[in-house]
Amino acid sequence: ARGQLRVVLNPRSDVVLSTDVSDQSGRILSNHKILSIKPGFAVDNPDGPRDVRLSTVNSSGVSHSGAMARVTSQLTPSTMLTSITGLRRLNNQYVSDADVSELDLLVSRNHERQQQWSEELTVSGRHRRVTWVGGFFVFDELDRQGVRVEQYASRTQVELGPRVNATSRAVFGETTIQLTSRLSGTLGLRYTREQKDIENTGGLYGLDAPVAPVAGSTYAYSDSIMHTAWTPRFAIAMKWPHDAMTYVSATRGFKSGGFNLSSTQPGRGFAPEWAWNYEVGMKTTLMNGRA
Repeated sequence: ARGQLRVVLNPRSDVVLSTDVSDQSGRILSNHKILSIKPGFAVDNPDGPRDVRLSTVNSSGVSHSGAMARVTSQLTPSTMLTSITGLRRLNNQYVSDADVSELDLLVSRNHERQQQWSEELTVSGRHRRVTWVGGFFVFDELDRQGVRVEQYASRTQVELGPRVNATSRAVFGETTIQLTSRLSGTLGLRYTREQKDIENTGGLYGLDAPVAPVAGSTYAYSDSIMHTAWTPRFAIAMKWPHDAMTYVSATRGFKSGGFNLSSTQPGRGFAPEWAWNYEVGMKTTLMNGRA
């Protein structure tokens, strides 16, 4: 289900509210297939690539919901203020027969709960030969994942319970200057600061009551990482007759690092990534069947 409402506050300002929700549940097809069988095991492994035998019925339940509010206000005839606020929630449960056979060997049960919110505030304007935009961005996310793998042969189960909180803060600005009637140049810069914190627990536990941890198998720790990045953008564009344009651009991208959720100790995450993207292209508009 989806809904959207636009409210005109005055001739210069309006608010757009939107929301959506989805829910999906039921049995799911197995996405595994036994390729070979270890010596000592006897299982019913059909020849067909899409035929499997399961001792536990695979199932899932996924629900999404979100809301957004966009406020725009014409501050001056050439300046616009825009605020975009977003909220989202996810609840995902998944049960899988991990050994993909009729034997009671492995069953995986996952339950993820995630929520996030974001805010972006921008001010943009156009003055003669200069077009510009500037603003800031805030993002916060909490993700909790519960994983339990039941191992019936050994009468034990693996339990993982990572909880990750991620925050991102950024300020940015970009301006395009019309150097001549046909030539324009663009310069942009963004500064991003992202921090991620994890509280991770796990261990090996018995399946039979009373459930107790296996000695020396449990762990619990906290870890934190923080990364910053300056990401610029440069571009030059030339307009030609018949609505054609050629351009050259260079942009630097950034993706922060993260954690290995299955690690039993801190300090085993992965590093951030940076990448430059270079592009040379041409744009044109089709008019009367001709490019």
